[in-house]
Amino acid sequence: MRQKFFYTTFILYLIFITPQLYSQSVVAGCEISYPPYSFVDNNNNPQGFSVELLNAALEVMGYGYKYQIAPWSEVFQKLKNGGIDVLPVVGITPERESIFEFTIPYLTMHGSFVVKEGSMVPKRLEQLEDKSIAVMESDNAQEYLDSHKDLGFSTILTETFEEALIMLSKGEVDAVLIQRYLAHQLVSQLKLENLIISDNLVEDFKQTFTFAVTKGNTKLLSILNEGLSIVIANGTFEKLQSKWFLANYKLRDSGRLLIFGGDNNYPPYEYIDKNGQPAGYNVDLTRAIAREMNLEVYIQLGQWSDIYNKLNNGEIDVVQGLFYSKKRAKTLAFSSPHTVIKHVIVHREDEYKNLTKDNLENLNIVVMKGDIMEGYLNDQNINNNIILAKNYSHALELLSNGVGDCALLAQIPANYWVKKNGIKNIIVGHNAVLSPELNYGTMDYNNKLLLSINEGLSILKSTGEYREIYTKWFGELETTSSLNLQPIKRVLIYLLGPLTLVVILVIIWLRSLKVQIRKRTHELLLSEKKLENIINSVSSFIFVIDINNKIIHRNNVDMKIVDVKKTPIIGSSYKILSFMRDIDLDEIFFSKLNSKDYFQIKHTTKVNFSDYDNNEQWLQVILTPLDEEIFNSPVVIGTATNITTSIKQEEENISLQKQLLHKSKMDAVGQLAGGISHDFNNVLSGIINSAQLIKMTQKYLDNKGLKYVEMILKASTHAESLVSKLLSFSKNTKEAEKSVDIHKMIKETEAILQETMDKSITLITKLEAEDYNVFGNESSLHSSLLNLCINANHAMKGGGRLLIKTENIRLDVEDCNRIDFDLKPGKFILIKIEDNGIGMKREVQERIFEPFYTTKGLGEGTGLGLAAVYNTIQTHKGLIEVESDYGYGTSFKIYIPTSQIVEEREETSSSTVERGKGRILFVDDEEINRILAKDILESLGYSVILANDGFDAINIYKDKMENIDLVILDYMMPRMNGKETFINLMDINTNVRVILSTGYSDSEAVNFMKSHGLNFIIKKPYKIAELSGVIKKLLS
Repeated sequence: MRQKFFYTTFILYLIFITPQLYSQSVVAGCEISYPPYSFVDNNNNPQGFSVELLNAALEVMGYGYKYQIAPWSEVFQKLKNGGIDVLPVVGITPERESIFEFTIPYLTMHGSFVVKEGSMVPKRLEQLEDKSIAVMESDNAQEYLDSHKDLGFSTILTETFEEALIMLSKGEVDAVLIQRYLAHQLVSQLKLENLIISDNLVEDFKQTFTFAVTKGNTKLLSILNEGLSIVIANGTFEKLQSKWFLANYKLRDSGRLLIFGGDNNYPPYEYIDKNGQPAGYNVDLTRAIAREMNLEVYIQLGQWSDIYNKLNNGEIDVVQGLFYSKKRAKTLAFSSPHTVIKHVIVHREDEYKNLTKDNLENLNIVVMKGDIMEGYLNDQNINNNIILAKNYSHALELLSNGVGDCALLAQIPANYWVKKNGIKNIIVGHNAVLSPELNYGTMDYNNKLLLSINEGLSILKSTGEYREIYTKWFGELETTSSLNLQPIKRVLIYLLGPLTLVVILVIIWLRSLKVQIRKRTHELLLSEKKLENIINSVSSFIFVIDINNKIIHRNNVDMKIVDVKKTPIIGSSYKILSFMRDIDLDEIFFSKLNSKDYFQIKHTTKVNFSDYDNNEQWLQVILTPLDEEIFNSPVVIGTATNITTSIKQEEENISLQKQLLHKSKMDAVGQLAGGISHDFNNVLSGIINSAQLIKMTQKYLDNKGLKYVEMILKASTHAESLVSKLLSFSKNTKEAEKSVDIHKMIKETEAILQETMDKSITLITKLEAEDYNVFGNESSLHSSLLNLCINANHAMKGGGRLLIKTENIRLDVEDCNRIDFDLKPGKFILIKIEDNGIGMKREVQERIFEPFYTTKGLGEGTGLGLAAVYNTIQTHKGLIEVESDYGYGTSFKIYIPTSQIVEEREETSSSTVERGKGRILFVDDEEINRILAKDILESLGYSVILANDGFDAINIYKDKMENIDLVILDYMMPRMNGKETFINLMDINTNVRVILSTGYSDSEAVNFMKSHGLNFIIKKPYKIAELSGVIKKLLS
């Protein structure tokens, strides 16, 4: 009793406690007071924008997290020493790059000075000479001040910025250098009304925030980068920004912050770049104006119709790219125009080629919702057939797919999306339908904002920065100038006469000569430049080595191939190139300089090495000598081409060939199984039924005879199991499926193993999966699990440990495409069977799933066990993997899709023989089966009519239909199979009762028969009790 209680308690412990011990978790640090990025609320819980962003990035990658809370200097030191795994908000500096790994940046903020009311508000650090400046210890601000120590100020370090601001409020320090938004948060929170936050940004002090991990923890860094990219792409990042920076934004309430809105899908004017940040011509222009006019701005990009609505609702202050129209001017105010954008007709290739703005009537026209062209069509009363698109990409997709006759779009963005999306059947026109001016726009009641914007635009144009921004995104502004010198020349000719003409001719000749020299020089330089560009444009690394083994020339391809990242290559020994370390140029080339075949020498090799980022690379290196006249000394030119992709592709092809070979073997076994199973089962039916009949009449047997009968039945049952295993390979066989409780099945397997397994082996189960129901065949799954455990038992002859563990895992589309099994994305249960036995060599691992392959001795194994497991898992749309280290153990991983279907257990069949009355037509082409069936059925009380095949059965049933209560029908018969016979019987009598008896079922044919009235299917070889129960149930 105590033992049962112990086992029950132990299993409950495993189920409820161990998931907590084995879950993937990351330890993060949270500083106590750095709002709104990272701080602790009143309940001592981590809060803030950066904290929630880190949580989201970890959650989307399937990781848990827990926090350690401490002041900044302490969590900084813990990350440095490996006491925690990650910090959510760390500014990148050169000093920190040597001790931490940083993710991609997610935010850039500027710093400002805070001073006490009545004090001078500094614009530059130089103005604080002989003053004391407080900063938080280990913050970017401390590192910034340390780099400017020569300016004569003193630095006061505090544990938090709260403490620094309180000291400033009391007059204990002269200034605080702090991130500007943080300053507004803390000053408001601490109610320090005697402090002034400078409106002047410290230009060379900005903080680029990232997640930071311990140096060398590249695995976690990769996980965080991927998670951060996902939350930026799926909108979580924007939601968190809105929550922490826009909701109740004190700066905006005070009028210091302006929110500029724009289209997130209108390149190159404005769009979201690959890092999730606003980019484009309008964005650069807005930032330049903000800098010149000392404005604090936040740029928010979204779907154009949403941005336009937010402007009207007052949620944003300014739209940075708004076309002027009379309708809009009723409620909106516009700045001076900063760009003119040509809008053109876009049409499908070979359709509507001659369209102009004057013949658009009666056409179906695609425009972007809320765009200026929608207003243009309404103004032209061409509004009956307008098709609205979400954005430009959507508009072009509609038109390309045959929706609408044409589209009215801005020329440059339309060309961009046609090229980016690879649209082949679209023509973007050249003639302008409308060329509206692009302005900054705001609500009419907010028009004072445009004064600063217009002034900023004027300053940018006067300084030339506007031209630089325009050139960056659209190319040089066109300027033309011309000067007609002909009249001047004519006057000179008339005035100076023949002598002047001679002088002019001489000057012209000299100038012509100079022009020719300059032209020739330019052509040579251009030719050299072209050659250099060609060399630099190739993907291979090209280098030249002289007789002193020094690199004297190279192209600009960076293939991460030198030993030290910042080491100069020119002038260094060629051994600095990782892939050249084992190549001896003296032996291959320079020692053979006097050989007549020297210039025919060509050295080609493939080299495997690790680049300076520690990534494995494959290069194909080709070395050949060059004529020494070119470089005035013997040299060797080399090319190194990265063939990593082709090598990996070759490896994948080899793997694919192995998989195809394995599949062909499995298919061959399936065909073999399908072909022989019927005959095997007929033979087994005869043996089993004969033995059962003898056993039923055991009064004629002594104990010894009865024992032999039992041995016959036991051996036949084993043979039946072997045929069933063979039959599992056949694609024509579909076993019964239902909801299967994997955890219950593992517990049943555990009970069997505890009784049968070597007692020197410790069995451990860790059932950690929350969803553990799958849809499939319970028998084959149970057999697969038991098969793997028995193999593990055999591998640990000297004792050991066997672990069976479950957990849930989610596979996405990318995961499924990367795996060679036929998987669909979703939630899976992972079953891990791990032992510390003898393990397997690689050549064994590559063949273990092949049918009939076994490492056991003659008579010890069939070679079908693991092949059947592989087939079962594949049938269940799952995946099986094996990892083994010879001498240390083996681990099998099985992935099966989870199911929400839960079915009630089926009742087990009775072993009692049921007797009854009635007349049965028994149809089978095997004589032994007919003879035995007659004896069995008559012993059960039934009268029997025998039919040799389907034709015979149809003729008998036509004549004696009224006296036949039931037909027992074989499936595979010559002349007419079971399906055809069944159809003919149904044509004679739609109420005919039929039992299909077969050893090999064509699932399509059986499903057809079931859907048309087949009463029951009984599988050969069957037990007499099973047959009698089915007959009794049908005839009663």
